[in-house]
Amino acid sequence: MVNKNKVVLFGGATGDTGKYSMTGETFIFNMLLNTWTELNVKGMPPSPRAAHASTNVEQMQMVVYGGATGGGSLASDDLYLLDMRNGEDQAQWMIVPVVGPTPGRRYGHTIIFSKPHLMVFGGNTG
Repeated sequence: MVNKNKVVLFGGATGDTGKYSMTGETFIFNMLLNTWTELNVKGMPPSPRAAHASTNVEQMQMVVYGGATGGGSLASDDLYLLDMRNGEDQAQWMIVPVVGPTPGRRYGHTIIFSKPHLMVFGGNTG
């Protein structure tokens, strides 16, 4: 959730019967209207991925970390921020500069925000 009425969906795997493709699309769900809208996001988005983790960090802001990119590969360990504070039509992806070591590349993990910290737990490092 990025606010009390909206949820963001980024990426994932689509397909069936073992034939999956990764997506890097960003959608927002309006719980008051029960509608999905694909966002046309500016900036540098995360690569298409699945089994990644995300959490909101402030009102209308969300981070994405990790995931799998298909074929046994892991996504980078970059931390991405989706900023929608200027409106959904001005949504922007950016890489958050991180100082020091990261949790490392992984998928199937969880991430939470407990101000001022992000905490990553578990997952598979391949």
